[in-house]
Amino acid sequence: MRAETIRLRKEINKMDVAVKKKKKVVKLEKKKLNRCLTENLLLSVTEHLLRGILFPPGGNY
Repeated sequence: MRAETIRLRKEINKMDVAVKKKKKVVKLEKKKLNRCLTENLLLSVTEHLLRGILFPPGGNY
């Protein structure tokens, strides 16, 4: 019985480690995604502003 308990405890520890690693990966992926979203948002806002400045509505060009 004791050996079984130890074996099960080791299995649980392995699973805990795996879960922690997964969480870390998910956290990093979220960070990357947020950075991409922020960059895209900044780019689209900048593009919009530049377009407004360079090609004002109703302008002859």
